[in-house]
Amino acid sequence: MKKTPYIFLSSFLILFAIFFILPLFVAIYTALYASRGPNMYYQFVGPRNFLKGITDIKLWEAFINMWIFTLIWIPILLVTGLALSIYVYNRNNFWSRLLLVVAFLPYAVPTVIGSILWGFMYNPTSGGLTYVFSLFNLKINLLKPESIMIALVNIIAWEYLGFNTVILLSGLRSIPTYIYEAAIIDGATLSSIIKNIQIPLIKKYLYFIVATTIIGAQLLFNEPYILGRIAPIQPNFTPNTYIYYVIKSTGNLNYAASLSLVIGVVSIISSFVLFRRIMRGD
Repeated sequence: MKKTPYIFLSSFLILFAIFFILPLFVAIYTALYASRGPNMYYQFVGPRNFLKGITDIKLWEAFINMWIFTLIWIPILLVTGLALSIYVYNRNNFWSRLLLVVAFLPYAVPTVIGSILWGFMYNPTSGGLTYVFSLFNLKINLLKPESIMIALVNIIAWEYLGFNTVILLSGLRSIPTYIYEAAIIDGATLSSIIKNIQIPLIKKYLYFIVATTIIGAQLLFNEPYILGRIAPIQPNFTPNTYIYYVIKSTGNLNYAASLSLVIGVVSIISSFVLFRRIMRGD
């Protein structure tokens, strides 16, 4: 009987070891060497690649881009997701549930496909969004360098609005009904219930969304890569696109491996700090 849990876990543990643990050790081993020609392990250089990565200005510019992106992204996701979840919960009818399904559908679309679709929509000559803008005599090109951040924020918000709404809706449904009953007996209005009961009691869910959004932003790749095929996006727009640029332009897999590990460490530290605050309820 004691072996039963391990038998059920074995498939996960084997795949986890092959696709996560093994690549992690390979990346660490690769980052400790310098290559020469086809030989990736020509010379042992110790932490030299890591020190170069930590002091790489372009990598930190990529992090700054993502922090700016996150500062724009988080308020939009929180406000829209919170408003939609409260509306669906308080209405609880066919149309509100249909709205939730429609909002969640983009999350089921692969990010590559979604980015391609929005790339067609953003086309400055024949895109659907361009046509909508033209109806209001607006000439807006979201694929210009100064507008590309807004274009990406729109894609990400479209993809993850429904997912975040479901998380917040589960938080609202976890609030005990007797709290609502007591509030109604005291004469509370819907607006006061939302302000004084619902929003404060789902604060941890809001923190969770903020944490996962910050971590996810540091790992962003598909959307800027796809838009970069049709728009002028700098190679170090995100940390992951910078790693791709390093491999494509220099072929230096050893340095790219060290950059990936630096990004991983930054993400782990961010995760630890953010989720610790969530558990403490700060």
